[in-house]
Amino acid sequence: MGLRLTPLRAAVLRIIARSNRPLGAYALLVLLQEEVGRKHTPPTIYRALEFLLEIGAILRVESRNAYILRDRPGSPVLFLCDTCDSSVAVESPGLADLIESNAATLKFHIARPVIECSGTCDRCAEATADAARRGHPDER
Repeated sequence: MGLRLTPLRAAVLRIIARSNRPLGAYALLVLLQEEVGRKHTPPTIYRALEFLLEIGAILRVESRNAYILRDRPGSPVLFLCDTCDSSVAVESPGLADLIESNAATLKFHIARPVIECSGTCDRCAEATADAARRGHPDER
């Protein structure tokens, strides 16, 4: 596979970069059609994703079978909201060093050093709390 950023690959990268949530291949197919005005097949999108993963431009969110922009090098910790599906990638050098040290001790070779944390973002937690307060007037 050549390391050339074709117009199709660039379009897929732009779509992923614009999103604040992980995007699956089939969602990308729909958005790609809207962007370029032409239908593509699943193998086409998977080849583009494979290329973008290979060059380190995107990350695969294993638990969601989806992809996000990799905006900095290193071993990110992904925080994934189960309510709104938003995601934030944070670099944690101390945690990465700890994982690498443990892997070396175990003589384990890490293929994809990505840690995923699922939960609720602050915005969704506040919305849930506000809804609960509105439903229970005695708790004001």
